[in-house]
Amino acid sequence: MFVCPRCRRRLVRTKTDQGVFFVCPGCQGRAVSLSVVRRMAGRKPTRQLWQEADREEARPGVGCPICHHPTAEVPLPVEGGEPKLINTGFAT
Repeated sequence: MFVCPRCRRRLVRTKTDQGVFFVCPGCQGRAVSLSVVRRMAGRKPTRQLWQEADREEARPGVGCPICHHPTAEVPLPVEGGEPKLINTGFAT
């Protein structure tokens, strides 16, 4: 069972064409594997996001809902807003 690190609600398993991820019913946060991000965004953008999150000046994020390790938070510019990519620092 995965728990949202922000609001402590149980994450709900969600399946899409790109793969399986977990959604918080409270704050709408997502837990997504790197392979799903890669399928959704492509290899190059995913690599760039990973490198940005791995930089020392990346903003500290919440604990990972899966492994509870500290994360790094990186802006993910998209049309209509700027969601955050949270990187646990572990390759998948």
